[in-house]
This record gives sequence, C-alpha cells and structure tokens, in this order.
Amino acid sequence: MVSILILLVCASMSTPSTPEATATTPAPTETTPDAPASMGLPQTIKRVAPGVVTIKTFDAHGDPLGLGSGFLIEGGRVVTNAHVVENAARAEVYDSEEQLLGVTDYAESLSAHVDLAVLPAMPHPPTTLRLATSELLIGESIFVIGAPQGLSNTVSTGIISALRGHEGKRWIQITAPISQGSSGGPVLNQSGEVVGVSVAVLRDGQNLNFAVPIRDVKALIGSPPGRITFTGPRPQNQPQETTLPASEPQPPPKPNFNKLLLASPRIASNQTLSGELNEDDTEFGSGGRMELFSAEGKKGDVYTLISTSESFSPAIDALIANSNGAPEGIGTMDRSGEHLSRIVIRLRNSGVFGILVSKSTSNLTGSYKIGLFKGEVSLLDASKRMSANRWQLITKESKYSIYFDKTSFRKITQTHRRAWVWWQYHGWESHSSGRYNHYKSQQEFDCTERATHRLSDAYYEDEQLIDSDEPSSRWVPWTPGSIGEFVGETVCGL
Repeated sequence: MVSILILLVCASMSTPSTPEATATTPAPTETTPDAPASMGLPQTIKRVAPGVVTIKTFDAHGDPLGLGSGFLIEGGRVVTNAHVVENAARAEVYDSEEQLLGVTDYAESLSAHVDLAVLPAMPHPPTTLRLATSELLIGESIFVIGAPQGLSNTVSTGIISALRGHEGKRWIQITAPISQGSSGGPVLNQSGEVVGVSVAVLRDGQNLNFAVPIRDVKALIGSPPGRITFTGPRPQNQPQETTLPASEPQPPPKPNFNKLLLASPRIASNQTLSGELNEDDTEFGSGGRMELFSAEGKKGDVYTLISTSESFSPAIDALIANSNGAPEGIGTMDRSGEHLSRIVIRLRNSGVFGILVSKSTSNLTGSYKIGLFKGEVSLLDASKRMSANRWQLITKESKYSIYFDKTSFRKITQTHRRAWVWWQYHGWESHSSGRYNHYKSQQEFDCTERATHRLSDAYYEDEQLIDSDEPSSRWVPWTPGSIGEFVGETVCGL
C-alpha cells in the first residue's frame, strides 16, 4: 500500500495555483444569524476577507525567511500554522491592503502536533472572523482564502471530500486548492465562519488538500496564553576561512528599524513623558545623544510632536521604517525657540512610527519632556499640556517603561511611602478581561523592611479601562536585583 506523505505547505517562491471550482451556496444555519439568506458567496467573501492576513517571517539577520497566511479572531489575535513561524526570529503581520498590523517574536500558544499557532493580538485589527459552532459534513461547500507568494485574498472554492486520520491526528480533506504560501489561512463555510485551517497537500496526488479541524483550533485558543519565543537560529560568528576576501568586503547587516521600534518605550496619543539624555544613551555624530520612543496610528492621522528642555536645545524627529527596513524621516522640525521644537505629521500608512529626541553636543546632559498630541496643536496649547505632566520616568526596559505619579506620592510615615506606579508595556499583555498594554497599581512601600504592598490595580487597553480590583496583597519582600527592588528603592529615595 502506498503510504500517504503529507507535505506541509511552507512559504516558497514557486508559481501559485488557484483554480476555482463552482460551488452552490446553501442557506445560512441558525448558528449564523448575521448572515442573511440573500447574501451570496461574493458578498460573504467581501465581508470576511479583511480578516485574513499575510505573515512574513525573517531570520535573526533580518533576511526574509518565508510567507504564510493567517486570520484574525476575537481580541485581535492571529491564528496560523506552527510551521509558518518555524525557524523564524520574528514575524510581520500585514492586512489585505499590505499595511503592517504588527510585529512579534513569540506566540501565545503553539502546538507542533496539530500544526497550529496563536500569535499575540494586533493593535488595530480591521475585522475578526467567527469560528463555526460545529464541523461541516462531507459534501458541504467551503472556500479558502490565502496569500500564495504574498498575493493576499486569493480565493478558491470546493467541498469537504473526506475526514482522515493519520499519525494520531484528524484532518479535513478538501477539494479547494491550497497553494504554497496559503498555509495557515482559513477554511470557511458559506456563511463566512471558520471551519478549519489550511495546512497540507498530498505530495504525489492531485488536488488532495488538507486542513486542521475547527475543534483543534478552539482547543488551542482556549488554552492559557503564554509567551513561546520563536525558535529561529541566532547568528553565530563564522570562522575566518569562510569570510569574503579583502577585495570583496562583507556587506553590512540589513537594517531592522521596525524591530528597534518595538523595543522602544511607547507613548500614547495626548500623553507627555519625561526623560533624560546622558552618557548612557545612544551616541551619534560628534558625541551627541538620542533616545527613541514609539507610537502607533492609522493612515491619514495627524499628530503634533513637541520636545522641551531647560537644560539643552532639543531636536525632535518622526521616523518610519521604509520598504528596506531602514529609518525614514516624516515631517519637518519647526524649532520655535531655543528650548522648544515641534513637528506636525500626517501618517501615510497605518502602523508604528518612531519619535527621536536628541541633542547635538556632548558636553550637555539634562532632562527633557516629550509630548504626542492628536491633530495640529498650537505651541501655546501644547506647552500648557506638557507643564501639567504628572508622571515621572523611573526606568525604561526592553519590554516596558515604569513611571510613578508625582501627584499621588505621599510619605505615610518616616519609613513608609505610597504612590501610584504605571507599567507602560511596548507590546500587548493578556488579562482575563482582554488584552492590555498599560497597568497602574497603587502601592505602599516599607523602606525599612524593603517590601511592597499592592492596594489597587487597573488594566488599560491604550486609554480604555478594561478591569480594576482591590487586591488583598500581602507584603512582598523585594527580590535582590529585581525590578521591584529598583522601583522600591527609587520611591523610598524621594
């Protein structure tokens, strides 16, 4: 008996094949009340297509690794195949209009056994797809949306032809073609609900395509989210004999400004932050220093960027990553005073952009303030808003920045302090009530016993409060060398 060999559809550069077969459109079932009986397949495809994404993976050097597909589910998370992100160092997620939705170097859930992965939530998902409440029967019509060779929203139609068991796994066999690069895309019923995930084709057969059933998708989505770092190999030093000869010098590594942005402190719209430029910051030119912040907006949004300092003359720049991954300036700085500069920008594309604060001389260090305001804001209005800033930066790390509220700071006793502390994450975190990227906690600090007691917690998705509580937290001693010890010592030193 000829054994069935299943070839996982990895991203490659072969010519896509997307033949279409004619399918009838059954009436919607009671499980899809929002799909009217009059809605045909073209209208259904138009409605759900924005929820299908293209996934581009890169190795640790920033070089392209492959292409795959995926789809957005409730909360903005992305479902795809595990093999799409296999060996990757990072993955970029693009919508149907080729706009960058987000970048990640980890999955929240992953199962190599059923070849599924759930990537963290995208900040601004255009739409999300519904999961079918039950599996389809053999013979029912389906359609598949994917991105072979990056050609987003490529549609093919077919039927459920069989249910197969192989190597302890259950597969849906479908007649709709799965072209290379479409792996990870959704298989949908005629109402536009996901019934499976495209995964494989028969190596020696013709038009024998397979998908992971919806029950496996629901099981992985329902598992507690974690942080599973991609397993991409890290660059290693090559031996001398493999380097290019002196007449052919090694090319410099390709820039990866998007990755740098994701590791930078995030500033939200209508927010001001305080910082300091000193010898620990990135050096450039003749000894000047600079710090990079990141922000996020939609195509067509207008923002005003302001930087002020009483210690030096600050410069401010707005940057995006161009098609080659290098930083590219947007907007022109309007220096309206010796200690004040401004930029008004209009975003050409949706996604993350950078805000660079710098000083050109090496003999000056000092504090500064930076503000990001929605719309075009006058200098007078911006100055008033920035002077009222209440949050003082404690530390900035690769994954978050921490501030404390100067207005809530209190010396309770000679040895006790109390203040609200704010963790501003540069990516998305998971909570029982949804995703969040801001966490504020009212805390009391025992400076003698070196311990912290949480009094109140609040979780935010950008500026929207999603949950709050009053934990009955016990006094927790500061772990030596931990960020908790650093925050405690900083607040106690005030």
